[in-house]
Amino acid sequence: MSPAIRPIAAASASQLEVLQSAGPENAWTFLAPAADFAPAVELAPGDVRGSYRLHVGRAGSVPDLVIAADGTSRISMEDFALAVLDEIEEPRMLRGVIAVGT
Repeated sequence: MSPAIRPIAAASASQLEVLQSAGPENAWTFLAPAADFAPAVELAPGDVRGSYRLHVGRAGSVPDLVIAADGTSRISMEDFALAVLDEIEEPRMLRGVIAVGT
């Protein structure tokens, strides 16, 4: 992990801890982007696909990153936004984590 990403990863982990400690009356879903999460203009051509893949965690666990066949873990912000909207329209997980990548 690059040093520049570490504070972001630490903040995300803290956010998840707050959600996990919330009482059962609180509904939440945490969507975790791939390791390489950037606007389309910063990614390689073809990285904005209008699609994505998910790893849905089990209650109390965090799913693995979505890893492509070439060993990379990436998603454009545009494709991640699509995953967020799809989760709002058709929820797959309550009080858990969904990893999103392409």
